[in-house]
Amino acid sequence: MDSRLPGVPGHPWLGAPIDARALFAPEQAALMVTLRGLAAADWSKEAVPGWTVRDLAAHVLGDFYGRLARDRDGHRDGPGFAPGDILETFIHRINQEWVDAHRRVSPAALVDAVGQGTDADPRFLSVVLDTFMRALPHTLREVDAPIGTRARVAIDGPAGGVWTATATGAAEGGWSLAEPDGGRPAAIVRLDAETAWRLCTRGIDPDTALTHVRIDGDRHLAEAVCRIVSIVH
Repeated sequence: MDSRLPGVPGHPWLGAPIDARALFAPEQAALMVTLRGLAAADWSKEAVPGWTVRDLAAHVLGDFYGRLARDRDGHRDGPGFAPGDILETFIHRINQEWVDAHRRVSPAALVDAVGQGTDADPRFLSVVLDTFMRALPHTLREVDAPIGTRARVAIDGPAGGVWTATATGAAEGGWSLAEPDGGRPAAIVRLDAETAWRLCTRGIDPDTALTHVRIDGDRHLAEAVCRIVSIVH
């Protein structure tokens, strides 16, 4: 798969491109089964910090509507940047506006979910984790380390895997996931899949995650790894 767009440079330090297209339809079907199986009380439970299950469902619905409007209908109107907005501020603002507006909409009309464990199907979760780990080079961009220093993340379970970021000294942040692996890393962070995805989305903070991980080697470097955020935050 060639993930590059015309005129847009590639990002080889992030590793090989991920093609998740074949998983979209079955993942969507599994999501709808989960939503339709929720009890009434489940909708008011906290899904992520600050949002209930109903809020999160409204957010997902907004993404679907936006994609339909842009790609199917060619619609280009919508909210714009307010004075002083940066990208993160803009995204958080429009997401919150949408969620707030849909609090008057019933769960039946929204028809994501919490209070029911994470879908552990490795077909889906492995791609999610692989995608989230691509944030490692950016996470470590301010860590000053000799060229060749390696930091490894090992996630347990059938959906897990191993990712190694290597200090390269290059202009693109100075760390890469695409370097050949060799020798023992300076730091190894081992954790379970549930802790990993919640950390990457700030469902838990780094200090909490550190109580669930196992660290070998340089603790300072391992703690830097645990500051990973894989979504706009």
